[in-house]
Amino acid sequence: MVLALAAVVIGGAVAYYQMASQRSKNVATNGALQTIVSTVDSLYASKGTYDGLTDATLASSGMLPAHLVDSKNKKLLSPHGGTFTVKGTGTKYTVQVDNVKPALCLMLAHNDFGTNLVSFKINGQDVSGDAYDEACSTDGGAAVPMVWELY
Repeated sequence: MVLALAAVVIGGAVAYYQMASQRSKNVATNGALQTIVSTVDSLYASKGTYDGLTDATLASSGMLPAHLVDSKNKKLLSPHGGTFTVKGTGTKYTVQVDNVKPALCLMLAHNDFGTNLVSFKINGQDVSGDAYDEACSTDGGAAVPMVWELY
């Protein structure tokens, strides 16, 4: 009886830890997205064009925290285990994050980039406001890509 009770308590503690750990990764990924957008704005505000902006140039800029950069491969890392891809052309740029599970998708979808936001896609579909819940809910909780196009 005591062993059964101990197993239940330990099982509950492990489940709680996993839930808290995932929530922490989600919050960190949201912060990373905001950091990337702010860094792009800082680096390119005076240039008038985002030509040449890539995740590799951003990774090499020295402006991002080390935990977001794979300096060997010139990639932008996401705390949730995926990657960020950044591409600029003309007066616009995109930030994409891959492998986004539904809970993280909902958190990231509610970022407000104001008038800088040109378009926003979840799993290839343009979405706004009320459509976030439906777009983030996938069969079986499958991960989806998310893309922000910004000025």
